[in-house]
Amino acid sequence: MSWTSADLIVHAMRRRAADKALAPAEADEHETGHGGLQEKIAKFCREQSPMLPFLQARADQPSTLAKGAQDFTIFLPSTPERKRVLCVEAKARGKKRKPEQLAWAMLMEMVGHKVHLCYSMEEFMAALREEMQ
Repeated sequence: MSWTSADLIVHAMRRRAADKALAPAEADEHETGHGGLQEKIAKFCREQSPMLPFLQARADQPSTLAKGAQDFTIFLPSTPERKRVLCVEAKARGKKRKPEQLAWAMLMEMVGHKVHLCYSMEEFMAALREEMQ
């Protein structure tokens, strides 16, 4: 069976409609830019009382922190017995981690930290709750 250009266009449109129907409410959330997930996470941290201090990797170029480093390192309220740090990789829905980001996340796990992959503010809030427990 061979497909014509029209067949491919119709198929792509049907796939896109099916993907939107199955996607969660925040599926259109993007990583960077005005109103993007990274901006929302930074705004959330700044609005807390006290403010949650954080380090944010640059979004406009590869990380200058370390190759593959997460987008956010958020310092959470801690106790002398337990220091809490939330590491977050913010991605637009459908995007995947690059190999160097996977390697960094594995290294972080080896030293006792988890890099949470978040596609939405809901997933970010779930990661925050998990780290606060």
